[in-house]
Amino acid sequence: IKYICGYDIGDNLFFLSTTDKEEKLEKELPYIKKAEIRRKIPGTITINISSVQVAASIKGAEDFIVTDASGKILDIRKEGLTDVMQVEGLEPINPQVASIVEVEDKNALNTYLAIIKELADINALKSVTRLDMTDLKDIKMYYEDRVEMQLGNYVDISDKVVHGILALQNFQNIPENAVGKLDLRLAKEANRRYFTETGSLSQNNSQTSSGESGQ
Repeated sequence: IKYICGYDIGDNLFFLSTTDKEEKLEKELPYIKKAEIRRKIPGTITINISSVQVAASIKGAEDFIVTDASGKILDIRKEGLTDVMQVEGLEPINPQVASIVEVEDKNALNTYLAIIKELADINALKSVTRLDMTDLKDIKMYYEDRVEMQLGNYVDISDKVVHGILALQNFQNIPENAVGKLDLRLAKEANRRYFTETGSLSQNNSQTSSGESGQ
């Protein structure tokens, strides 16, 4: 940070630039969300830094692209991060650190950005372990590796994400720590969700109980 700002002992406080240095810090150090530089008479410079929240690790053709909740690329790695949401089905184009991730399908990109924004807004990024966007007509999101959230297509995706997460967090007709599938395809249109307890996500045909709720 000190190197990028280039401030030295003995510099004239009144002639030091700040705005361009703030922008440079945020661009060259992508894990910085916001940089604020303040002068304090007679001879002090204060640099306040806030950090971004890592949102997801996107599996690309050769690398893994790490982004924050705005889609800003924080890192490009050979191996994905294990403690953040894993994303499948997106194909980032020419990823560059500190730039917003880009993909050929704009619907896919807008859907991804909408999902991570909603998860960040309701503080649920850490609860979702995987997002499968391989088929935009059948988007799936996995909550705590135990509930497959079936979101359907990208229409009204934000509402479906919030509806499902809140239902799971508040145990609305869904047993605590239950394993199964939560159908949210009609969550926006009919304000309904359907939970099927399976005992294991791999047991597609072994349904032990089911429930329906609508509010």
